[in-house]
Amino acid sequence: YEHDELPTAGIRSVLDIGAGWGAFAVWALARWGADLVIDGYEPHEEAFAFLKMNAPSVKLHPVAVTTDPAPVLCINEDWGGCSVYRVKEGRPVKALHPMHLPPADVLKIDAEGVEPEVLENYEHMGSLKALIYEFHHIDHRDRLRPICEAAGLRQVREDTDCTYGTAIWVPR
Repeated sequence: YEHDELPTAGIRSVLDIGAGWGAFAVWALARWGADLVIDGYEPHEEAFAFLKMNAPSVKLHPVAVTTDPAPVLCINEDWGGCSVYRVKEGRPVKALHPMHLPPADVLKIDAEGVEPEVLENYEHMGSLKALIYEFHHIDHRDRLRPICEAAGLRQVREDTDCTYGTAIWVPR
């Protein structure tokens, strides 16, 4: 995660949606300091256990951030590919609606498809100092762009590979 596009100072809080086993949280703490407050949201039980071990200072939330009131998490061997997006069979998990997320300086989302519903319902887009997300469908990329622009953000990086990619946005 070497991204010169991201702010280096003034970051005090991060929401890590799809926190996985804690890779981003560990990187964020190294970049922005041990006083950083990170809220990590991860519904996958096994990944959550590693998140707890790898990033013990993170405020942990064992939930899926989604508009679905009764999400089901697909379970497969690739933990990074587990999702609640359009899943019909799997393990029921607790949900947190994106409108209930607190404000933060940085919002990172890698939740395997729910990125548009998170951004469409996050009430603090205009106060972000950075937004980092992975999109999992090209149509999601195109759906996310106007949401970010309407919030006064400008894209400073995008890496795309076939049908998915990552993007970084900062205030204009």
